[in-house]
Amino acid sequence: MLPEGFWRHMRAARRETLLALRTVLDAWLEEEEKTQTGPRPS
Repeated sequence: MLPEGFWRHMRAARRETLLALRTVLDAWLEEEEKTQTGPRPS
């Protein structure tokens, strides 16, 4: 069986990966919204 430290590291790495993916997807969706609606007037 693998030591607890390994699983702790795996959980932290998974969390970091999911947060990075969320950041990328949020930026991508925001960019898509800008291109569909065009520039917003000031």
